[in-house]
Amino acid sequence: MKKILLLLLMIGCGSSAGTINNDAGPADARPDAVSTVDAVQSLDAMPPVCMADIANDRNNCGACGRQCLGTNACRIGRCEAETVIENATKLGDFTADNLFAYYTGIPLSQTAHRVWKMAIGSPNPPAYAYIFADNNRISQFAFDDSQLYIADPILLGGSRYAKITKYSKDLTASVTLAEYQETVTTAICLQSGFLYYATAATGANGGDIRKISTSGGAPSIISVTTGNVQFIMADATNVFWVDNTAALRRAPLASGLPVLVAAGRSDFFDMDDVKIYMVRKDTQDLVTVDKANSQLRILGVGFSAGGAVDSTYIYAAQNNKLVAMLKNGSPIKTLWEALPEDLGTCIQTYNIMRTKVIGSYVYFSVSKSNCAGNEPKNFLYRIARL
Repeated sequence: MKKILLLLLMIGCGSSAGTINNDAGPADARPDAVSTVDAVQSLDAMPPVCMADIANDRNNCGACGRQCLGTNACRIGRCEAETVIENATKLGDFTADNLFAYYTGIPLSQTAHRVWKMAIGSPNPPAYAYIFADNNRISQFAFDDSQLYIADPILLGGSRYAKITKYSKDLTASVTLAEYQETVTTAICLQSGFLYYATAATGANGGDIRKISTSGGAPSIISVTTGNVQFIMADATNVFWVDNTAALRRAPLASGLPVLVAAGRSDFFDMDDVKIYMVRKDTQDLVTVDKANSQLRILGVGFSAGGAVDSTYIYAAQNNKLVAMLKNGSPIKTLWEALPEDLGTCIQTYNIMRTKVIGSYVYFSVSKSNCAGNEPKNFLYRIARL
């Protein structure tokens, strides 16, 4: 029996990728000795066993079978993040597919705020789609397999316009789906062939939630807002948004008055079929909110951004580290933090701004300020999901 147990404990880590371990180091990733009575029954519940140094092995970094991207190294059980965008300013929303990253902002050596497309891992200059005349950040855009959908804030001749624009992913063609005068459009999302977006009259605090088909046609108002919307998402039943009144609200897709879901100031959230996940910046906690009954649960404190989810984990910024935790709230695993050698000689502070789960990766944007007091530089990184 003991020989069988020894053989089982020496098995490699092929089936254990994605297990979160505590940050205590390689020694704590190996189980202590167990009695022969309980061993076979408890094997499935044990931490994975790797015949490798999970603190430094890039093929088993921090957990069995967790491979670091490309040639990125593993340091103290954490993969080095791959740099997708560096030294940009006014970095707003971003997304990616297998080959390209799409984002809004001003890249290095450029002066205008645009929609940019950049080949991932390529040193070539990015291609751009459109110049935003007022150089405001675009807080959110939507996308599918072939199109990008953007709520454009435009300042032209002293007047403010708003456009809902559909771009081809190669950025060679665009179609205006809706256009407004003296109006601001902010957040936008896509659900089942319709775009849901927020509008507000210039200078107003509050406005409407509207929808329009991705094929065009007349937009319709489905609800009203009492504050300026920062982020919006929809599922098969409702549209959800956060605004500057420190509230998460929802309304039926068909139309209806807004309903308060949870209190708290946030500029991003994510959701699955059952719950909403978000960081409340006023209380610096990571919470889940049940869609059915609005029951709120605090998972942890010390959070500043994020709340992106996959089927198993939540990815968020805690104490300026990118961390992952199980959706039930424990344990926490640090995936990335800026070490002194990463920051250089003149970086004073850095902040993780937004996290997103895209395909097999976690993308996260970081703002770094320097000693000279210049405008903070923005970076976009990606790292393999657990």
